[in-house]
Amino acid sequence: MTQHKRFSFYTLNIKRNKESKNTPDSYKELISVLHKTKRSINVRADQMVYLRKYHDYGEFINGVFSRFTNIDLESDWLNFETGDIATVDIPSNVYPNWKDLEFYFFPEEHKMAVHKRQEISLNAIIKFLRGALNYSFPDEIITVDVVQSENIFKKIYEAKQIKRLEVHVTYTNDDLLPQYSKFFDDEMKDSGVHELGLVAKPDHKKDININNKILGGAIGLAKANGFVKASIVNQDGSKEIIKTFKHPRTDTAEFTDAEPISIAQSIKNIFQRLFRLNDE
Repeated sequence: MTQHKRFSFYTLNIKRNKESKNTPDSYKELISVLHKTKRSINVRADQMVYLRKYHDYGEFINGVFSRFTNIDLESDWLNFETGDIATVDIPSNVYPNWKDLEFYFFPEEHKMAVHKRQEISLNAIIKFLRGALNYSFPDEIITVDVVQSENIFKKIYEAKQIKRLEVHVTYTNDDLLPQYSKFFDDEMKDSGVHELGLVAKPDHKKDININNKILGGAIGLAKANGFVKASIVNQDGSKEIIKTFKHPRTDTAEFTDAEPISIAQSIKNIFQRLFRLNDE
């Protein structure tokens, strides 16, 4: 029996918000520049992330993010044994505590599959990409959003009562969308609004109806282009505050050949099912 191997991943939606830049080559440029410049971003305390490896296979890019500890070479060092100030000679281009995380980027879909592993957190990767991309392309608005779990949105729709709703979205690069989401996306573009945040509070009925073009469209758009915060009452009467960005979608690509081309094809098949054939 053939043994299947697996690559579990999170999905990031990366968007350039200029029509002239909405091409596969322009999206390749984003990743290429990050690799060439070796731009590192502080993601937490003394932890830095940068794009260490990069290989362009044509239809996709396979690469590696690396995290390391940034040491302040000007700091005072202590010799623990003697209690004296120590002199330490550390090369300026050497850093400790290195960890790697693999990714696959598909420029046509402008989607990135980030390996789901503990070495580097998804939040650290998002912080790196947002910081490094907007530093490298200061004349553009580049957004990086995590694709969130369908189940967490289902929980909002199945709630007994929605007491408060916040939706934050940016418009797409003409992605295929369900009807309500496409309506809301088109309205944002027609209005010249790139980013929109709305807060919904109930009237005397004390419940918010989200099965409509306005709220339903915004929520649908937020799944891969923003996030939702909702204060709900579940069917069992329990109260809950949902923050959808804390629930990233996880998918698993299966393959028999562990070469990057085979892994990428399996991931792309998942992306095509999710983002091109989704007519819910």
